[in-house]
Amino acid sequence: MWFVGGSLIASLFLAIFATYGYAPPRLIVLCAFALDGPHVYSTATRVLFDPVERHRTGKLWLCLLVLPIFIASSVLLFGPRPISILVLTWGHYHIFKQHMGFVFLFKRKAREVSDFSLDKYFTLGSMFLPYVYFVIAYVTGHQAWLPPFAIAGFILAAYFAWHQMQLPQRNVPKLLLLAVFIPLHWVAFVWAAEDPGGRLMALVAVTNIGHSFQYLRLMWFHNNNRYSQHSGFLGLISRKWLYFLAVAFLLSFPIRVLPTTVPLMLTIPFTLVIFHYIVDARIWRVRGDKELAAALRLSA
Repeated sequence: MWFVGGSLIASLFLAIFATYGYAPPRLIVLCAFALDGPHVYSTATRVLFDPVERHRTGKLWLCLLVLPIFIASSVLLFGPRPISILVLTWGHYHIFKQHMGFVFLFKRKAREVSDFSLDKYFTLGSMFLPYVYFVIAYVTGHQAWLPPFAIAGFILAAYFAWHQMQLPQRNVPKLLLLAVFIPLHWVAFVWAAEDPGGRLMALVAVTNIGHSFQYLRLMWFHNNNRYSQHSGFLGLISRKWLYFLAVAFLLSFPIRVLPTTVPLMLTIPFTLVIFHYIVDARIWRVRGDKELAAALRLSA
């Protein structure tokens, strides 16, 4: 429901956006306040309130000093578009890597010991193909490159499906995740490429919905298993999911009221979002971290 089912809600939003031809502002605000913001700032419940994790992230906290200078300089020198494309690309790489991470979690749960490279590159390749096509359409203003990208995606999917049919057993959760999110991303990116500027926010919302559901559920699962017996504030917010979500929402709320129509005001949310990408790439490395594996119930 949480790791795969979010795609159904994302598909519903995409259908609504396609019907209107744009993203109704109220739905964008709903996605930002209820899902995207809390998912980003829920990371703080672990790396900010846990002193051990705070120490582990160590020098990464210096990014909060360096990133604002880099982002503000970029906006002043080149305008907001280049840094926006950078954040968009990094953000979608972050989303694609999370989907790949769940593919590998499902592999570990099913005790699969083969096809690691195939699953990795199929997942990333199938999601990057429509994204690269979208960026080309965004930069050039036309969709002439769709046929070669679509053909490449079809060949990749056909080979992967053929290979799965040769296996004695199939990992249903893994295949279900790929079967719902890859087509969703293709439809969303192709639709948004018809009007990249006008449909950009709709695209971000659609591709973030399933990702946000996954991330919030994973973070709550981890925190509840790892911290619920702790004393203090961290233990309190890790015992009930309502407390956890309330804290994630409250942490994200101040950033959501910033006037991002002013280019330099993008510095603050962009800094915190990029910091989330950097930290998140560090804290979910199960290999060599027995405490993390136990919290995710992967140690057995």
